[in-house]
Formats: sequence, structure tokens, C-alpha cells
Amino acid sequence: MQKTSKDFLNQLVAAGHRLTAVRRLIIDFLQQSQKPATALELQGVITKKLRPVNKTTIYRELELLLNNNIIVEINFGDNKKRYEIAGLPHHHHLVCSNCDKVEDVFIDRDLHQLEQKITKEKSFTVHSHSLEFFGLCQDCN
Repeated sequence: MQKTSKDFLNQLVAAGHRLTAVRRLIIDFLQQSQKPATALELQGVITKKLRPVNKTTIYRELELLLNNNIIVEINFGDNKKRYEIAGLPHHHHLVCSNCDKVEDVFIDRDLHQLEQKITKEKSFTVHSHSLEFFGLCQDCN
């Protein structure tokens, strides 16, 4: 069962952290977002909904949320870190190279078999993996 924003906020309180307005907004936004967000995008959302906030504050909050397993970091190989809520069902991303649209795609079954093959043939224990597909969405095709 996927955690709610309230569950994540309770998790922070249990760990001894305050529930600042910025933390609440980041968690709520990422909980509702259809795609991973950059720190700059989060800064824009917070500025629009709450008040102007500097980049350092955003990065400090993201670090705290990462360390408390509230969010996860996603990298599409373009040197921009993106963040999404933790605990989502395992998925990968389709990324449009033209308009930056991101769509989730679920392909667990075949990858699980591949991980088992790697473990057996290479004596390598896979803890996690990252797989993104880059191309053109139907709007840009």
C-alpha cells in the first residue's frame, strides 16, 4: 500500500523533525506529481504557493527527505537531479527528448528474470537498477 503525505509527515515527526511549510509543500507536490521534479521546479512551486525561498533551502530540504526515505533521486543522464516520492511501485520512465514529457512504464517481470540471470551467471547480487527510455512522445513524433 502506497504511503500518503500524512504518513510521510508522521514519519518525519517520529524521526524528530519539524513539519515546516516548505517540507509539507515538497511532499504534497511530489505525492501528486505525475513526473519527477527538479529542485528548480520545486523552488518555483514553493515560491508560487508559499513565499520566495532560496535554492540552498530547497537542497537542504531535499537532502533531509532523501535521508529519511521520503523521496528518491532520479537521474536521466542530463546532469539534472530529479525527485519523486518514495515507495511507488517499481517503475521506469519514458522521457521525451523534445518536450521533456515523462511517463511511467512498468516492466518488472522481464527485468526480474534478467536480474536472476545476472546473479547466477556473474555471481553479482543486484540491489537495484535504473532504466529510462529516451525518444519522442506521440505529440512530438
